[in-house]
Amino acid sequence: MTMSKSLFTLLLISLLLSGCINELIVDRIKIIQSIGLDLEGDTIKGSASYPDYSKGQEKAPLLLLTSQSQTIMGIFTSFSNQSEHPAEYGKMRTCVISELFAKRGISELAADVIRDPIKGDNTTITITKDKARKILAETLKLSPFYLSELIEQNIENGNTPLNNIHTFMYQYYGEGQDVYLPVVSRSDEGKLFIDGVGVFKADKLKLLLSNKQGLLLKLLRDDIKSGSSEFTTDQNDKIFLKISHGKRKITIENDEKVTVTLKLAVILTDYPENINLTDKKEVIKLTKQIENKFDSEIKKILEYLQANETDPIGIGDRYQSKAG
Repeated sequence: MTMSKSLFTLLLISLLLSGCINELIVDRIKIIQSIGLDLEGDTIKGSASYPDYSKGQEKAPLLLLTSQSQTIMGIFTSFSNQSEHPAEYGKMRTCVISELFAKRGISELAADVIRDPIKGDNTTITITKDKARKILAETLKLSPFYLSELIEQNIENGNTPLNNIHTFMYQYYGEGQDVYLPVVSRSDEGKLFIDGVGVFKADKLKLLLSNKQGLLLKLLRDDIKSGSSEFTTDQNDKIFLKISHGKRKITIENDEKVTVTLKLAVILTDYPENINLTDKKEVIKLTKQIENKFDSEIKKILEYLQANETDPIGIGDRYQSKAG
């Protein structure tokens, strides 16, 4: 009996000691939360935000590292070279790339994610028309992971199509589809906001879609049907509607014809007093106008994507699945 109790006590102490070590290790590493990649000539300018736990504060302030290199791996190495503690990327949530960087190509970035999946497992890649460094600098004033939470909220409730590192890799390395990434911008006052979607052709940024076009892409691509839109009736009344849920069906009939069917449940959250939603005939009339408007806009976005030889919807992937 004595021997069993002693063994149990030793095991318990061992577990407690391991726990203490894990708690203290954050003081001896730099936990990178976000990185930014800009391009100046042939040089990549990197930036990285991390919480500073060195002073033992309950709420650790965010600080910014900067570096430059000819390669992305060189950027990561430089971050570690600047620090008395190693840089840890397992908690990294956001990678911001500038429009210029995206236009040059993202093949090296995709290869880096493949080489080191721990670095990008929870990461969302986003584009900015601004300098990526300036976007990260704004996040230093905000709560930790603000930028990733901003993107997630717009995916769940706004007009941003589903996007994470897994969709990125599937689109980039898969066939019959093209990569799309959310776009984040900064107002004159420094406020960050989602500003549409960037669409790639192969590894290069090809198109920048507006928030409204991003909603159409979301409706055509995602199972999650949410978002909002302004709408002008045939009588020139301004309406704001919110999509609560819906269903989508894409039917590939042959090489020439693709049929898209959308069923959406919408809520009018703002409309003029002259619209009477208790009048069944008026509701039917308004519903038809909204249907026609969505039908027209979806046809336009499909034609626009086709004219630019891009397929962020993945119709080519669906065709190959059907043919195979």
